[in-house]
Amino acid sequence: MSLLKKPYVLFILLLVVLALGGQHLSPNDPYQPHIDQRLLPPSSTFLFGTDELGRCMFSRLICSVRVSLGLAASILAICLLTGACIGMVAGYFGGLVDEILMRVTDTIMALPSFIVAMVLIGTMGAGIGNMIFVFALTGWTRYARLTRSLVLSVKNANHVVTARLTGLGSVYILRRYILPAIARPLLVLGTLGMGMMILMTSSLSFLGLGITEPTPDWGAMMTNGTTYIRTAAHLAIFPGILICLTVLSFNLLGEALKKDHA
Repeated sequence: MSLLKKPYVLFILLLVVLALGGQHLSPNDPYQPHIDQRLLPPSSTFLFGTDELGRCMFSRLICSVRVSLGLAASILAICLLTGACIGMVAGYFGGLVDEILMRVTDTIMALPSFIVAMVLIGTMGAGIGNMIFVFALTGWTRYARLTRSLVLSVKNANHVVTARLTGLGSVYILRRYILPAIARPLLVLGTLGMGMMILMTSSLSFLGLGITEPTPDWGAMMTNGTTYIRTAAHLAIFPGILICLTVLSFNLLGEALKKDHA
């Protein structure tokens, strides 16, 4: 069966559609409160019920895809780009450059990234900008390590050595010969890392250190739901299910790409 026909790929494509056009697909205004309709259970009128302010949970979940998925993708893109650049420079040039860059990488890798994120965001304050900055500060190391190893395995290939002997510039060689050879493994690691990034950003929001009300976010919605877990469990259940399905889908996609690469 083609990869595009896999259920987890279709689910990811659905998330992308919702992220791009969620506001137009929402049946109700996700920000508009209706106090007289608060904490309603799932029904034909409100598919996923309403929250403590009477807002449509289905509409808020649709709009939250853009926030949660967009935040995780933005952080991942910055980490992947930063790590790939540092890893390529370290692996290609070697020597003192490699030693310095890898010692810096090892030092940052030794720090518990989630604890560091909690401390820094607790100091700087919650918000999307601070979350992107903090996770980008510590999240690039694994990609730098992998990229360096991949570059070391291909930089002495015949076509790369020939290009170097003909006098082509290092930047051109890295872009034209090295990067295409290592792009697939980086894509696999990035896909697997997407699920982890969603978990980390949602966890911070759940702890009140990430995205806060009234912006719809999976972690923040689960936090609100725990307050009413006995009387309106749907407030926490539906965001939790969405997080689980999203993380599972990206992990399955990463494993499928890994097998195809192998």
